[in-house]
Amino acid sequence: MEIRKKNIHMSRQKAKGTLQVTLEDDFNVPDTKPDIEKIITSEGTIEITENNLLNGKCMVKGILSFGMIYISHEGEQVVHNIQGKIDFDEMVNLEHLQMDDQVKVSYRIEDLNISLINSRKISVKSLIYLECSVSELYDTEIATDIEETDSIACRYGNMSVTELAIDKKDILRIKESFHLSTGKPNIFEVLYYNLRLQGLEMRLQEDQISVRGEILLFVMYRSAEEREQLTCFEAEQPFHTSIACNGCTEDMILQVELGNVSRDLQIKPDEDGEERTMETELSCNLDIKVYKQEELRYLEDAYSLGKDLQLDMNQVKYRNLVSKNAVQKRLTQQIPIDGTKHRILQICHSRGQIQIEEQEWKEDGIYIEGSVEASVLYIGEDDQLPMGELKASIPFSHTIEMEGNSANMEYLLLPQLEQMATMLLGRDSLEVKANLGIEVFVFENRENNMIQEAKIVDLPSGKLEEIPSLVGYQVQQGESLWDIAKQFHTTIEEIENLNQVEESKIKKGDKLLLLKKVGAN
Repeated sequence: MEIRKKNIHMSRQKAKGTLQVTLEDDFNVPDTKPDIEKIITSEGTIEITENNLLNGKCMVKGILSFGMIYISHEGEQVVHNIQGKIDFDEMVNLEHLQMDDQVKVSYRIEDLNISLINSRKISVKSLIYLECSVSELYDTEIATDIEETDSIACRYGNMSVTELAIDKKDILRIKESFHLSTGKPNIFEVLYYNLRLQGLEMRLQEDQISVRGEILLFVMYRSAEEREQLTCFEAEQPFHTSIACNGCTEDMILQVELGNVSRDLQIKPDEDGEERTMETELSCNLDIKVYKQEELRYLEDAYSLGKDLQLDMNQVKYRNLVSKNAVQKRLTQQIPIDGTKHRILQICHSRGQIQIEEQEWKEDGIYIEGSVEASVLYIGEDDQLPMGELKASIPFSHTIEMEGNSANMEYLLLPQLEQMATMLLGRDSLEVKANLGIEVFVFENRENNMIQEAKIVDLPSGKLEEIPSLVGYQVQQGESLWDIAKQFHTTIEEIENLNQVEESKIKKGDKLLLLKKVGAN
């Protein structure tokens, strides 16, 4: 006897390992650069260049690139920059893996500190967090019906299941040109730039993913005309592009995790041959999963009216997406300014990084606690110290309301700093406003005892004849008409018609007449 089945494609986490690593190195100031008097600001990025599995471990190779701006009064030019990098090669423990498993590496810089050893040497120390995870694809078969339904009574149930329709890697590339506004001098040397995405929005369309957002550029440079003076340029441009995703439709569910981000800025001459055009390129690795939510009717139970239907049952594990939320969190905080350290004339640029410090499933939902680590770059009033940086930590907490047994749930948080703005309120304080977006996916892991195979055999000789053709029966505690019909080889419809009752209204103690309904051999 053939069972009709539907194949459900899913994924689950197979292994996960984390590691905190301290990277340390000393760097000499290049001969072409003047002595360092004071470090103004520093910034770092990580690039993962390679990962390989080896004897239950994942070997992760990467580069920590850093840049810093500093003050020196050796010449006419006061503000200077230095770049460098630290290569790293670390092993993260991962168990129960095979050599062909694909490892996803996530990372973040938890701390970066650049300090002076002397005027010609700096110490770079950074704490980075590495997370290696492996997911495996698997198929679950759900019995939906029996091919031969003659003399077979079937009971069906309904279930919600989330199928993984698409699992792919891709790269988002955004190229935009920026042009200096009228009144800005030509670019001679770029001292610092920041290129980032803001308000990123991705939506599924037919066979593609629509991507919208803004690309923000900040550049601090020296001009050819006034090399001792600093000029700042900041602008944003909207963009709209698409990523091919064959097989997706608008009604599916999109989950995208952002990975390695690389940035590039090239100064190009404009139509008049002047250095006023900035060509930017931002590339971001994407881990794309597209889910399809299905409501299935499955075969819950079956029996034969005239024979013995033997069912082979087995525990079937599957996942269901119970919640997908987009949480918006607006933060506002006033930061006092120590006038003895920071004499701010004008704010140049602000940037921020989200740090999730605690996440826990509590009685009322998923509790998140963290901070936005803000850095504000400014032009100062003091000619001897024309630039400075003010840092602040803006705490936040939020509970995402969620019901259910946390033991059966797993969730994924995808935080994004959607917008950040800084305003000088006076000589004594400034105000930072930040908009956070946190995308939340909550899956429930379920397990049901389901039919795998069915075999029909003859009943032992005389067993069917032992069942009376007509019998009176009193309903027992917890029994349904299905249970009674299966026991006496009849049907629910036959019991309802003969007794003028409905299945939903029977209760313990009800008396029923049962008529055996023997199926054809």
